Amino acid sequence: MMENYIGTLESLQLSIQKVQHDYNNLLSEIDGFITADNVDIRGIKEYLIQNKLLHKGVQIKAGTLDQLKRINLPAVKGVVSTKVIMALQEK
Repeated sequence: MMENYIGTLESLQLSIQKVQHDYNNLLSEIDGFITADNVDIRGIKEYLIQNKLLHKGVQIKAGTLDQLKRINLPAVKGVVSTKVIMALQEK
């Protein structure tokens, strides 16, 4: 059981690191749009849509994310909620 637990923790840690890396990349790219001489609002909007960062049309059924309250680790809760939203977007 201990090996399984450690494996799960390592897997979660890798997932968290990937989310953090992706998040930092997204912020850097958005920063490029914002710090340009002429702020490119259309470019920002297109970028957000292409990367599915605008949650247009994603409807989360009541209670879907409510069940995450049982997860006591905020980092894990964040990763799981992100994955749920991404899965709903792919429908």
